[in-house]
Amino acid sequence: DWTDKGMGGTPHGTACAEIVYDMAPGATLYLHKVASTVDLGKAVDRAIADGVDVITMSLGWTIDGPGDGTGYLANIVQKARQNGIFFATAAGNEADETWHGFYQDDGTGRHRWPSGQWVNEITSTIYGGQVLRAGLHWDDWTGTGQDYDLELYRWTGTTWEYVYGSYNRQSAGYPSPQEYVGIYAPATGRYGLVVRRHSATRDACFRVLVPKMGALQEFSNRRSLTYPADSPDAITAAALDVGSPYALQPY
Repeated sequence: DWTDKGMGGTPHGTACAEIVYDMAPGATLYLHKVASTVDLGKAVDRAIADGVDVITMSLGWTIDGPGDGTGYLANIVQKARQNGIFFATAAGNEADETWHGFYQDDGTGRHRWPSGQWVNEITSTIYGGQVLRAGLHWDDWTGTGQDYDLELYRWTGTTWEYVYGSYNRQSAGYPSPQEYVGIYAPATGRYGLVVRRHSATRDACFRVLVPKMGALQEFSNRRSLTYPADSPDAITAAALDVGSPYALQPY
């Protein structure tokens, strides 16, 4: 038996189910529509109750833990595995939409990217009204109060103009070291990310991610998995070019 989950309102889940059918035409399919982490937990509980053997899921979340295989979503995958279910999930399509490394202050409280710039530009044009998402998390899961912020800027033609920001105030272990921006783009144009130190005693190692937004001007393939692909109880695969040296593909 297979469980496949589709993204509500799009043909994506249907296409995934068709692939499963092509690969295993004798299998029984149980289709679950998932729009949130809570939905996923309920779908897995139902899959366990239905006695399925395999869950295949083509979906990932931007932030949900430190990226070391732990967190809310990883616990859901672990529950499925503990009940004998093989859990296959997407690696994500963000190989060139992710950057990670240590914070370097440019002297004004902003992170200086390797190029020396304080903005990491999204290279694709963002259209007015388009959903624009970005996430940030860093290595302070023991809760020492390292506090960083994530800001979104738009290029006006002459300067970078502030648009929006995420400003959770991390202290004494709460909230978790994560920031998330999700807005409708106010105008068509070029957008970029700024990471800013609010209050920190050390240079944290952080990751930024702009899922489905287009490549960042400065990106790094490593640690580009979306959640819960980082779970040790999940199976996923990278996409490599067919020719030597088998470069990692952005999808």
